[in-house]
Amino acid sequence: ASYAVRGADAGVPQFGKGARATAQLIDGRDRTGKVVRQIEVRFPPAVATENAPRAYDYEVEARLTKGVVTRTVIAKRVYSPRFHFPPRLDTEDVVCRFALDELSDNHDSIRFMIRPCNAWGEAGEPLATRPESFDPAPPRYAF
Repeated sequence: ASYAVRGADAGVPQFGKGARATAQLIDGRDRTGKVVRQIEVRFPPAVATENAPRAYDYEVEARLTKGVVTRTVIAKRVYSPRFHFPPRLDTEDVVCRFALDELSDNHDSIRFMIRPCNAWGEAGEPLATRPESFDPAPPRYAF
């Protein structure tokens, strides 16, 4: 069958029941090795089912809310760390990081929406983190 025909027949990947996404503030490193504050988004890989393939990649959107207005400020595409392994070995959490300087600081909360996508770019139902406010200041320790 042709690529177009297979794409028309392909199912859309979905996250498993009970799947959860989390976001936390970390001290990460940029490409030069400099320490930068980042938000790390973690979620489980979408698994194959009888009607749908496993995810080819994931779209992760950062949505900022200020008052009653919510807008997507940046979206990234990421692969599962073991996307090239057989499905039974693709079980590690997928991680996507956003540097704080990629995001506006003019917001009340941030929420991340994650969609599993098939090889034809069709996206499944999103998984979302809780809306949170992240203090960009590094933690201070009392001694």
